[in-house]
Amino acid sequence: MENSKEITIYDIARSLELHPSTVSKALSGDPAISKKTKKRILETAAEMGYRSNLFARNLRQQNSLTIGVIAYELNSSFTTPMLSGIETVANEAGYGIILTDSSRSSQKEAANAQNLFQRRVDGMIVVLAPETDSFEHFRPFIERRIPMIFLDTEAPFPESMSVMIDNFQCGLMVTRHLLGQGCRRIVHLTPDHQQSIYGQRYKGYREALEEQNIVFEDGLLVVAGGSEEASEKAAKKYFR
Repeated sequence: MENSKEITIYDIARSLELHPSTVSKALSGDPAISKKTKKRILETAAEMGYRSNLFARNLRQQNSLTIGVIAYELNSSFTTPMLSGIETVANEAGYGIILTDSSRSSQKEAANAQNLFQRRVDGMIVVLAPETDSFEHFRPFIERRIPMIFLDTEAPFPESMSVMIDNFQCGLMVTRHLLGQGCRRIVHLTPDHQQSIYGQRYKGYREALEEQNIVFEDGLLVVAGGSEEASEKAAKKYFR
């Protein structure tokens, strides 16, 4: 039967007839251990199947070297490259990420936040679910002074940060472009024109219309769900 016992530094020390503290220092890269001894220890550790208990070590050092990420969907033209960038930069800094998907549900978002808090992440990056209207599930992070960054939305806490684009300019520029192409009846399709980021895009749209003295038509504002499927369904219904 295959031995499933976890190999420890004491097993390596007995095998090499060294003191456990010497093995521990070598495995942690302590320069006080000679290169020759360190090489012997690392080779033996690999042969015996030793696995470093990073969680226990980091717990003693009061950090986990992990960043929690909550996104409302993982497979989209917006989130996929963003998540790739987060992982690349985190890895370069020696951090791992724990990625969670709220599936556009504020309830699942809250459950993910609690799970990440229990895992003692060192920081949080959040893309809020469209339906989120309460931020209390993030308060434990704020109280513990765990850094939080909210993407594409205004930070709900003074202690947190936001990374956003200029949504007003986006709405303004895209509407100006269509007007420049000769369009005069331009539909504004949005998940919610009252919510912060969508509201700013809507204001940009209205501003562009006013610049050309075009009277806004209530029927040209179409409010649909935030998913691609919901937007496509709303557009087909409007234009059929």
